[in-house]
Amino acid sequence: MEKKTIRVFCSLIIVLTIGCFIGTAAFGQAAEGTSKTIHKIVYINAEQGIDPRAVTISPGTTVIWINNAAGRLQLKFTDQQVSLACAVPVNFSLDENKVFISTGIPLGGVASLCFVQKGEFKYKLIRLDQVGAPSASAIGAIKVQSNKGSVTSSLFLYCP
Repeated sequence: MEKKTIRVFCSLIIVLTIGCFIGTAAFGQAAEGTSKTIHKIVYINAEQGIDPRAVTISPGTTVIWINNAAGRLQLKFTDQQVSLACAVPVNFSLDENKVFISTGIPLGGVASLCFVQKGEFKYKLIRLDQVGAPSASAIGAIKVQSNKGSVTSSLFLYCP
């Protein structure tokens, strides 16, 4: 009796696992067939600062910041905080308040974050000197608006 129960239980787990895998793969194919992943690039230059300064995107869009400035940079959201992101962010981590803040982005480096939450996310660009102390800063904004009928191919959320 005990062996039969274990076999039934194991069979059920295998069937559920295969069903979940097939369902996820089918959803991913449908999403890829109906839309594409969208990226917005923001350049950070020594002379112009943040370009473009304000970006409007749909949920599921990845913003990529490229550091073309003269040194290391850090991005910090000032008003509405980002606490949920698609996939795995690049050069961003969660701080003690469980909101995203960038690490020191080196000259020529990038940081990227896929936005899921709607709202306006203002951020401060902090230029770090040789020892990591903040110096001059600039302000930018990411506005995330709903786009009716849009489907993105981002299936995984990063929310530790």
